[in-house]
Amino acid sequence: MYTSDFISRITNTNKELHFVLMDAGTIGGDLHITEIKNVQVDSTDCGGNQHSYKETVVQLWQNERSKKLASWNTKKVSDILEVVQKKMKINGETELYIEFGNSNYRTSVHRVNWKETDQSITLELQPIYTQCKPASLTKLACC
Repeated sequence: MYTSDFISRITNTNKELHFVLMDAGTIGGDLHITEIKNVQVDSTDCGGNQHSYKETVVQLWQNERSKKLASWNTKKVSDILEVVQKKMKINGETELYIEFGNSNYRTSVHRVNWKETDQSITLELQPIYTQCKPASLTKLACC
C-alpha cells in the first residue's frame, strides 16, 4: 500500500481501527504510534546489483505494562499524521510499512493489507521474509 493511499483513506473518516498480525492474531492493549520514518535504502544485493528506494515506516508500540485498552480509530491516526506533517514531509510515493514487536513477537516490518467495512478498518500486517533479491527479480538465484 502506498503511503498516499493510506493517508487519503484515513483522512476525514472516523472508523474503528484494528491491527492484526497475519501470523499471530489481533494486537490489543495499550498501543501507540511512536514514530513515523522516511527511510532511504541504498543497497547492493548478493548478485552485485545496486538498488535505491524509499519507504515509509510507521512504528507501532504496545505498552505491555499497561492494563489500559487503547481505542483506535482513523481520526486518531489522522491527527497523529497531521502533527507529523507539520514537522516533516511524509513521502506519499513510497510503500508504507508498519513495524511492530513486543516481548512475545520479534520486532519486524510488515506489509499492510487493508480491509474495510462500514464501521471499521482492519490493517492486516503481513511479515516480510528475507529473500534473495536477484532470485525474486529474475527467477534465477545468484548463489
